[in-house]
Amino acid sequence: MKQDKLLLIAGSAGSLQVVLAVLTALGREYPIPVLVVLHRNNVFESSLEELMASRTNLVIKEVEEKESILPGIVYLCPADYHVLVEQDHTFSLDYSERVNYSRPSIDVSMRSAADVYGSGLITLLLSGGNIDPLAHSRVIERGLAADGRIYRFDALISDRPGGLAHLSGVLASAEANITEIVHNRTFAGPDLSRVHVLCTVETRDRAHIAEIQHRLAENGVELVHRNGPLEISPTG
Repeated sequence: MKQDKLLLIAGSAGSLQVVLAVLTALGREYPIPVLVVLHRNNVFESSLEELMASRTNLVIKEVEEKESILPGIVYLCPADYHVLVEQDHTFSLDYSERVNYSRPSIDVSMRSAADVYGSGLITLLLSGGNIDPLAHSRVIERGLAADGRIYRFDALISDRPGGLAHLSGVLASAEANITEIVHNRTFAGPDLSRVHVLCTVETRDRAHIAEIQHRLAENGVELVHRNGPLEISPTG
């Protein structure tokens, strides 16, 4: 049975004591799988599994190729391998080049896990001097988008004075918080009276996104995608 959540605990080798404390705090019936990514190498203590097992009643095991991800198990990234999460909720091992001088790489595991689990990924980032903060920022944004907390859309609006103010007013009335607007005349098409606007807003959830879409449609704002107008699904 596939789990829709994963706890990823990540850090450098120096965070081991904190990892052990977290594992101790997890109860015997902890309901979701755990992946532990430590910056370690092939000379790291061979007794790491045994040490972790002494702190928790959960099963501790190193990740194996094509292994299914199951609840109640703490998976430990093996030394000198990147660990990726696949769409079928299995692990794969990769011996490609080091990422930010590390293998296993926290960045690699976190990106792949975010692609699969979306907002179901819970991350406890403890430390790591070689971690790419920009990559982790993208992981957070992907999670927010998957959870309906960020909405980006392309709209056609009037390219006359007041067009952008009208769009902003409609979004404000729908209680959407605008974080970015890109006003693009160059690729707006043959109609010189209208312009493409790529807008990113903060939202509460997917129901709020649907409300925003309908509020825009009611006020004459045409939502588009790459191939034409975006159909607005009715609310139920």
